[in-house]
Amino acid sequence: MAGFDFPRKNTVRRQWDTPVLEALSKHWCTKFFYCGLPGPKAIDIWLWKSMIDRVVAFQTLSDIGDPRREVIDLARELSMLDIPHVVYCGPLEEVVLRRVDYDGKEFKLDELVTLYNLDFCNCITGSVKTKGGLQRLRFEALREIAAFQRDLFRQYGATRFVMLLTVQDTFHANHVNARFKDPDLPEATRRFVQKAGQPVSFDRDGVLHRSTDLLKAFVFTCLSDYLRGQNIMSVFLPAVAYTGRTNNSPMLHFVVICEMGLQASPGGSRQSAQDFLGLATIKATENRIVPNAKWNKGLRIEDNSAAFLRYAAIIP
Repeated sequence: MAGFDFPRKNTVRRQWDTPVLEALSKHWCTKFFYCGLPGPKAIDIWLWKSMIDRVVAFQTLSDIGDPRREVIDLARELSMLDIPHVVYCGPLEEVVLRRVDYDGKEFKLDELVTLYNLDFCNCITGSVKTKGGLQRLRFEALREIAAFQRDLFRQYGATRFVMLLTVQDTFHANHVNARFKDPDLPEATRRFVQKAGQPVSFDRDGVLHRSTDLLKAFVFTCLSDYLRGQNIMSVFLPAVAYTGRTNNSPMLHFVVICEMGLQASPGGSRQSAQDFLGLATIKATENRIVPNAKWNKGLRIEDNSAAFLRYAAIIP
């Protein structure tokens, strides 16, 4: 959950995400319209409050004690921040797809979201607990978000946004393997996957597996395809790996910079699969982003992610 507050998560927030958001907010000359999963303490929004002018947040019901406690806590935190906001009750995936939350409140957006925080915290190929039971809705929700952005662009004209995506470094191998059997898979991705090899067994039941390289390729392939399908160009920063609250919770964090393509021109990633997959995965410790990896063309990583924005020519 995005509200979890522990040193490695804070390293990612403060030393990786914050420099990116500060650089983009300054370069784009605007504050962000935030949509996503800040958690009941709204830690991300408190940290970035000077860069955010509006919030759409989602909070699931609690399984322990008062089911609405965390929904109420989040609403209270956002009120204290004095930022215009709306809180939807229920899983983001279910509310986005069904366009209504558990309180019967209609889900709607009336301008382009410029900052998505999709801190899923668990397996990206896993099921979501919904009113109808466990359902695999995450990929449909990501497709829907890309479609929302295209529709909002047509109505309101804004063109750029950033997406933060955090998932557990685990997955259902059958879903991942099926995706990598796609005959249209870029050859660079196919070679990378073959080199990465088979995932190692992770859970006792053998269903979940872990391999950071395979997950990185899987997320890039799926998400860039969804964005390309809506004529949205994208640039992925190097993925950041860190350990969650416990040693059994390996996490992988992505930052994706997006821009709408013109109707008359094809969209798609500004990176090839080879470009992104050639970027070393960055490590986050309890107090720093480890500067031990090389980017393409020999550029060495610096202490903050804004360096990559300059390198990728996203900002001057």
